[in-house]
Amino acid sequence: MSTRLSQGLGSSGSGETSAPEQTEAEKRFALQCMIAALWKEAYLGLFRLRNNQGPLHATRLLELYAGAGMSVRLLLRKGKNTSAIHQDLGLLGVALDQNQLWRLELYEGLPTSWLESVVEMLEAYKREAESLTELYGILRKLQVGFRQPTLEDEDLVLEQYSPAAENLAKRLLHLDAKMKILQSELSDWHWEKHGQRSVKLWRVENEVFSGRMFQGDVRI
Repeated sequence: MSTRLSQGLGSSGSGETSAPEQTEAEKRFALQCMIAALWKEAYLGLFRLRNNQGPLHATRLLELYAGAGMSVRLLLRKGKNTSAIHQDLGLLGVALDQNQLWRLELYEGLPTSWLESVVEMLEAYKREAESLTELYGILRKLQVGFRQPTLEDEDLVLEQYSPAAENLAKRLLHLDAKMKILQSELSDWHWEKHGQRSVKLWRVENEVFSGRMFQGDVRI
């Protein structure tokens, strides 16, 4: 066997060659695509349906909450303050209203290590979107038919839905706190790298819903 052929076969001698390693630019592009996909899935799974102009999940949850026998309780709690609709969801309403995910911004030229940190954060949000889907399931199961709701109906909501909703809210608020830290660290990176020199800052929401991040024109 010639020397050139034996080298081409690799150490196993099977004729297979290892795939070339990704270049830094290719790795960055792959991470950017992951960020776009994860952000969109998490955002639509936690905050809005369909797109960035769609109905709020908080509104849909509140409708199901009322339909599970809690309509009178909601009305008595709210009184005349009809503008505080999401406050009726308790701590979960606060978490869904805070929405740090929507505020995610990335500097142009971020190293892949920072992009990987963003991916890790978005994967955590995505997992909580699955938890919100479970809350929908609980409320749909507890829907009251065309009869007068009873105290037993209310008790079932308080026993089955409320603890799960509060736990999800606590996890979301913790993720929001971690997101704020990440954004501050990205800002520190920008200052250490560029000082006062201006660098393009991309709002991920704008990039995702404009479609630019899915058409090969990834600019972060």
